Amino acid sequence: MKYTQIGIDKEIMLNTLEVVDLSHPLFGSISLQTDSSKNIVIIGPSGSGKTLLLKCIADLVPASGDILFNGTSRYHFAPANWRKTVGFLSAETHWWGNTASDSIYNIRHEDLDTLNLKPEILHKPITECSTGERQRLALLRLLQNSPKVLLLDEPTANLDLINTKACEALISHYAKQHQAVLIWVTHDEEQIARLHPLVFAMENGVLTQ
Repeated sequence: MKYTQIGIDKEIMLNTLEVVDLSHPLFGSISLQTDSSKNIVIIGPSGSGKTLLLKCIADLVPASGDILFNGTSRYHFAPANWRKTVGFLSAETHWWGNTASDSIYNIRHEDLDTLNLKPEILHKPITECSTGERQRLALLRLLQNSPKVLLLDEPTANLDLINTKACEALISHYAKQHQAVLIWVTHDEEQIARLHPLVFAMENGVLTQ
C-alpha cells in the first residue's frame, strides 16, 4: 500500500488499481498501474476500444487477466461489491425509472446546486430531461454509491464549459475526499490540460503512454 505525506505527521492511504494482462478479443494484453494520487486520461479514435476497456475493468464485459484493487484480485470480490467499488459512468446514460428520483436517493440540494440543477429535476420525467441534465444526474447517481474507483467515459461530452467545469470540480473534490482512483476517457484537449493527467493512447487495441 502506498502513502503520501501531508504536512509533518498526517498520512493519507492511497487506493490503488492494477490491471494485469487484461485481454479481450478486441484488444490485446493490457497492463496498467495507478493510484488515487494520479489522474489517468485515455485518448484515441472512436472504436479503438477505450469504452470497452473501461467496461472490462468494471466487470461489465468478460475479459481474461486480472484487476486488483488495493492488492486484492477482483475474483475475491462478489460481483456486486466489485461494481460498487469500481464505478463506471457511461457516456450514454440509461434509466430504469420514470424519474431520476426512482434511482437517486439522499441527494442533498447543495449537490444538485453544485451541478447547476434544481431540486425539482428529480421528479421531472427523465425523457423530458436534456442529454446534459441526464449526464449530470448520472454522475450524482454514481457517486451516491461511494465508489473507490471512477471510470469516466466522456462524462462531460454533452455539456457547455460552465457545466463541464462544475462536473470536473465535483469529481476532483470527491476523489480527494474518498481517495478515489480516476480514469477518464475524453476527446476534449482543453479538459485534458485542466486535469494535468498521465495520458495514455488507445489505438488498434493497444494502450501506450
